[in-house]
Amino acid sequence: MDVRKLTLEAERGNAAAQYDLSFAYLKGDGVEEDFDKAMYWLKKSANQGHSIAENDLAVIYSKVETEEGQELAVYWYEKASEHGNADAQANLGICYARGTGVPKNNEKAVYWWAKASRQGHAGAQYRLGICFKNGTGVDKDVRAAILLNIKSAEQGYAKAQLALGHAYDDGELIKQDSEKAVYWWAKAAEQGMMEAQYNLGVCYGNGQGVEQDDVKAAYWWEKSAEQGYVEAQFNLSICYINGEGVKQDDVKAAYWCEKAAEQGHAAAQNNLSICYDQGIGVEVDHIEAMKWRAIAASRGNNG
Repeated sequence: MDVRKLTLEAERGNAAAQYDLSFAYLKGDGVEEDFDKAMYWLKKSANQGHSIAENDLAVIYSKVETEEGQELAVYWYEKASEHGNADAQANLGICYARGTGVPKNNEKAVYWWAKASRQGHAGAQYRLGICFKNGTGVDKDVRAAILLNIKSAEQGYAKAQLALGHAYDDGELIKQDSEKAVYWWAKAAEQGMMEAQYNLGVCYGNGQGVEQDDVKAAYWWEKSAEQGYVEAQFNLSICYINGEGVKQDDVKAAYWCEKAAEQGHAAAQNNLSICYDQGIGVEVDHIEAMKWRAIAASRGNNG
């Protein structure tokens, strides 16, 4: 990057150059990283109506946890939205939906998400689909909800892929299809969605929509468990205690059982008490066993 030439263009008032220069200072690309200079040039660009600069400036202000910061974020989101920036329109919709920087207004959230959706913004399509599904800020329309969810999922939006998997699994909004549920959960799981990873593990474990495979079930539960998904942690502990899909390992079984127990999983708490009573994967500790048995009982699990 020729920063000297870029600086000359920025000083001449070129909005695109000003934006590029602000990015260079923000990332330390060809110049020493300098947030103040980045903000200076970003504001210069935004004040000339550069929609990406306007949106980026709004995003920065949105991270300032004060009323003024949130209001400034909305101001710049509005500017960028009026200039047709789909990201800003989607972000402005979120502001209205949450009442952040503006009074909560579901109808305005729908308005801006619809604007962004028409430009193919996957996140806006997903959120607008939820509005149509629930009748929030717009008349309920199940068909529109599903179509928007599909459009978003097909663009690779992980939350939409997860939701579409649920739709095909339960068959409430669309014809039930276990194979399609697996397909979309797999797409979301590959992007790191821990709930999708758990669901995919269940499908492999039960042979639902896919050939039964304990190894793949354990694989996806471990991926999910590592991100803290409690049901996956519990299921993985069962895999290790029984040697299903993984090599039998009492220590790992107790480890994942404790992880789930610490998150309030009653069955895991009861199992953990047994581990401590019998020394399964941990040293015998009857006091710990009593503690976890009592906690489990308080949650309705009496073994």
